[in-house]
Formats: sequence, C-alpha cells, structure tokens
Amino acid sequence: MKSISSDLIINTLEGFYAHVDVLISLENLDLETAGAKPNNSPYSIYQLVNHMIFWQELFLQRLSGNAVPSPEGDPWPWPAEPDGKQDLNDVLSQFRQGLDQAKNFAHKNDLDRELAGWKGKTRYEALRIIASHNSYHAGQIILLRKMMKKWPPA
Repeated sequence: MKSISSDLIINTLEGFYAHVDVLISLENLDLETAGAKPNNSPYSIYQLVNHMIFWQELFLQRLSGNAVPSPEGDPWPWPAEPDGKQDLNDVLSQFRQGLDQAKNFAHKNDLDRELAGWKGKTRYEALRIIASHNSYHAGQIILLRKMMKKWPPA
C-alpha cells in the first residue's frame, strides 16, 4: 500500500486537481508550434520542454544517489526550433520517460531520506520541486499554445 506522501506527490506530478496534466499540454505538438515564439515570447515550447528536461534530469540524478551540483545561473542553451520531427519526438519522449521515472521514485518508501547532493533536503522535496517546476512551465506552454490558437490540442 502506498503512503499518503506517495499519493500526494504522484497527484502533484500529474497535476491532479491543480492544473492540466503536463503531458496534455504537449499533446499533438507539431514542429511549427513547438518552435514558434509568438508575440516576442522569450522562449519557444521546444526550449521550455528542454529546460524542463534539464532540471528534471538533475533531480532524477540526485534521487538516483548521484550528488550532481546545480549549475551556475539558469541555462537556456537550446535552439528555438527542433531539428525535425524526430528531434521533437525524441525530446518529448525523454520528458515523458523522466516523468515516469519521477513517479517510480514516488512509489518508494524512502521519501524522507536525505537527497544526494543537497544537504538537508529530502527525496520528497526533490519530487515536489520537479512537480512544481513542470507545472509552472506547463502553464507557459498552454499560454503559448493559446496565443497561437493551438489550444486545446486537436
């Protein structure tokens, strides 16, 4: 049986009762929509998803026991547009796989254990950070899609 903490973090990762599931914000995403920067937006959806992957992967590494350091500043080295349909599909798949991995960590019974590479913080806190960070950017993705008249997904 899962603990209450596990249920809470899984619901948070999926956006249950809080917002649209982050995966729904990425449904039926085409190349043009993924790479566009409407109305002088500083980022494209493609860049936002890559940014989400970067931070999600950093915390997944820590959850795996690797004490990886945080980078200086907030990196945004990704091009605005994907390099074709396969690139976009690969990025979306990588994001989904990371989210599934986070949910798998949430099922474990060691959420109160200290997180590798972040003294005084727990594994539960790392999962909460992944969830809230993804939620924040899912809102941006939906707003960009609305601005492009590409929301809701077909």
